[in-house]
Amino acid sequence: MTNKIKAVTSLCILSVVVLIGVLMSFGSKAHTQTFDFKNSDSISIGDIEGNHLTEIKGADKTFIENFCSVKNAVNGNVETPACFFDTVEIIIVKDNETYIIYPSGDDCNNLAIDYKGESYYGGMADSMVTFKSILRKNNIPWYWG
Repeated sequence: MTNKIKAVTSLCILSVVVLIGVLMSFGSKAHTQTFDFKNSDSISIGDIEGNHLTEIKGADKTFIENFCSVKNAVNGNVETPACFFDTVEIIIVKDNETYIIYPSGDDCNNLAIDYKGESYYGGMADSMVTFKSILRKNNIPWYWG
């Protein structure tokens, strides 16, 4: 009898552990979102205080759309990277939705995306060097060098 009780107890514990793992897996997927900004209606960039706000067009707009598009961005309620998002603000309007994006200035290569009252974090999809050259060309200050 004792071996049967141990076997049943072990099976119950294993089942609970597997169930918790499955539930956590589903929970983490619910806290990610993909952002595709290709063919957006408009893009404006300014410094963090909202000064120097400039509409970006043409090839630079296409670059920024790709730069800010993120797969599987993590909801800020789940995870917040230890990066600084305090220099530039990118405002993207797509399909009557407004997204505000803050690129990290500290070589973290992350973006903070504010959307519908939630914050998401994901990796930059393109070159920071090209992004900084677009800022310089449009007289938008970048304080991180």
